[in-house]
Amino acid sequence: MADVKIYVTDYCPYCVRAKGLLTRKKVPFTEINVEGDDAKRAWLVSATKQRTVPQIFIDDRPIGGRTHRIAANLRPSPPRQPTPAASPVLGIRRTIDRAARRGAARSRTLLEIV
Repeated sequence: MADVKIYVTDYCPYCVRAKGLLTRKKVPFTEINVEGDDAKRAWLVSATKQRTVPQIFIDDRPIGGRTHRIAANLRPSPPRQPTPAASPVLGIRRTIDRAARRGAARSRTLLEIV
């Protein structure tokens, strides 16, 4: 498993959310508090070019601290689905669906035809 480190401060609500997400995903992580430690904070800024916390590192690679980015890096990529071949029936069905969503009078006649 990857080595995950999260740099936090005590007063940061985003840090709490990020730690909660890692805990819910059952990802083991090391928490490093940079509050009041100017040397760690300076290193964090030089490593990430960011002054904000949380900052998460996966295998010593910074991935940022936003919760959606964390979730994206923890979730496996979905398998790619092959694109269906172009079908005239599928194209007509899409046109009818779009027209029906708009509520156009024309869509009623198209729906009656199909």
